Amino acid sequence: MVTKKIITILVAVLLVSAANARAVTDKDFYSNGVIQHGDEYSNVGVYDTVGDHTIVDMTGGTVDSLCAHHESIVNVGGGDIAMLRSRASSSVNVFGGSIYELYADDRGTVHIWDNAHVDILRTRSDSMTTVAGGTLGLISASRFGSVNLIGGLIYDYLAAGDSGIINIYGYHLTKIDTGGHYGSGFVSGEWLDKTAFNIDLSGPGTYSRIIFHEIPEPATVLLIVIGSVCLGKRRSMKEKT
Repeated sequence: MVTKKIITILVAVLLVSAANARAVTDKDFYSNGVIQHGDEYSNVGVYDTVGDHTIVDMTGGTVDSLCAHHESIVNVGGGDIAMLRSRASSSVNVFGGSIYELYADDRGTVHIWDNAHVDILRTRSDSMTTVAGGTLGLISASRFGSVNLIGGLIYDYLAAGDSGIINIYGYHLTKIDTGGHYGSGFVSGEWLDKTAFNIDLSGPGTYSRIIFHEIPEPATVLLIVIGSVCLGKRRSMKEKT
């Protein structure tokens, strides 16, 4: 009798496990949709239809691989994604959730800010990524990909090669070609919100592919404006005389 009960319980457990395994499926979006808490997908594709841009909002759930195609738009505010890819002129906006690998590929566009967490960010093949916030690990640019950094917490390193460019916007920017955890140097300064940063570089070609865009201090901007006004008045007075 006891043996029968044990067998019955084991069968029930196996059936539940099989049902859960079947719940993780593939999904393709050809019109606007939502991925939310409780959803579990293995592979997700987002595609445009003729004359319309498909928009998918992810607020929760779990996805192994999500790829945005054509000119579709994916907005991620929550949930967990193992790999997310923006390609073929699509756009991905990440302001929350956790992503292990994020790729901007084949003219794709990626924006990252707020509470996003990305362990690995790769930008390549004429794509562009802008990081304004969030927490990130490795950031790389290659094959004519460009990365714009204006904020965020970057805890690992920057790498650029093969015609990739990383633009950094901020105050008091400094670039050193030696030292750091990887021996390739580091960059430091302040983001636009005055948060200080110090980020390691990795790879022999990275240092030369880091481009600084120093933002003038507000006081400096004010002096420039005042100087321009005074110069304009002086020229006006000369013309009158």
